[in-house]
Amino acid sequence: TKAEALVEGDVMSFQGTNIPVTVDGAKKMVDGAEVTEADVMATNGVLHVINQVMLPPSLADMLADDPDFGIFVEALEAAQLTATFGWANKGGAMHTVFAPMNGAFDNLIAGDSSIADKEALLALPNLADILKNHFVPGKVMGADLADEELATLHSTAKLTVTDAATAPKVNGYALDDLDRPAGNGVIHKIGAVLMPPASSSPTMNLIELAADKSLANLATALETAELKTTLEGAEKY
Repeated sequence: TKAEALVEGDVMSFQGTNIPVTVDGAKKMVDGAEVTEADVMATNGVLHVINQVMLPPSLADMLADDPDFGIFVEALEAAQLTATFGWANKGGAMHTVFAPMNGAFDNLIAGDSSIADKEALLALPNLADILKNHFVPGKVMGADLADEELATLHSTAKLTVTDAATAPKVNGYALDDLDRPAGNGVIHKIGAVLMPPASSSPTMNLIELAADKSLANLATALETAELKTTLEGAEKY
C-alpha cells in the first residue's frame, strides 16, 4: 500500500491482526511508529521506513481487546499472570490459550455454591492453577489439534482433545472461534471454564502410609529409632 493510500483506520497485517494507522497532516503513524520515508518501491511491493520496531499484539493484548474475555482478563490480573502472556515477559515462549468467555464464568458461579459471585471467584486461593489449566505450551493451531491429551501450565492437569478432525472439543466442550493469532501464541475461544481435577487431600500419616505401601522394613526401622510417635503426629515433615 502506497503512503497516499494510508488513511485513518486499521490495516490488516500478514499475521492477521489489525494495525492502527493515524494521520496528522503529512505525518503518518503506524501503530505508534512514524513513517520517516515512504514509498520505497520494490519489484513485488512497497516499503515504508518507520522509526521504531512494531511488536504484534501479545496474547494479553488480544484478550484485553475482546469484551467477551472481560472476566478472564480480570482473573489473569487477580492471579498476577497477565505479564506472563504479554510483551513484558521478555523472550517469553509461545502459548496456546483455550480462553473461556464471560458466560463460561457466569455458569461456573451459578453452578458452584461455594463461589458466591465474581469477587469470590477472583479471590479463590487456587485461581492461578485454574487459569494455568487453559494454557498449553507452544502454538497449536486448529488444524494441528489431534485427539490426544495436552500438557498445560498446571503442574499436573492435562486437557483432552476429541473430534479434532471435525468439530474439536476440549474436555468435552466445543471450541467456538479458532486461530485468533497473537505475537506470542494463538487463542481458541471456549464456552466453559476448564477446571483442573480436584487434588485429593492425604488421609494417612507417614507411619500409616509406610504400612499401607508395604514398607515393613521402613516402619520397623522408624520404630526402632523411636521415631514412630513423632511421625504419627500432626507436624509436617
